[in-house]
Amino acid sequence: MLLGVVVLSLVNVQQPLQVQHADKLEHLLAYGMLMYWWGMVQPPRRIHWATALALLGLALEWAQSLTAYRVMEWPDALANLAGVALALGLLITPAGRLLARVDRTFSNRGDAGGA
Repeated sequence: MLLGVVVLSLVNVQQPLQVQHADKLEHLLAYGMLMYWWGMVQPPRRIHWATALALLGLALEWAQSLTAYRVMEWPDALANLAGVALALGLLITPAGRLLARVDRTFSNRGDAGGA
């Protein structure tokens, strides 16, 4: 997922949705999903992941300014940060334990047949 965000942030691609400001939603969703996933996978490191993803979003926006075909946009950087912040908020709700519940459900199925 991280590699996908990095590559898609730096390659020359056409905007798939021809809707005004649709790219901001894409930024919000990409960074929100990354934060949500890593926040569930490594709960004790949520703040570390939030910091790393926030810095990644800023670094990639800056890196875009170094290309001939992309530009740095502060609204994109803010959408990245908003995605991280929204996911952090979601992680402190019961939805933040979704992966653990799914893992328990599937691991219990395997134990029932072998006991």
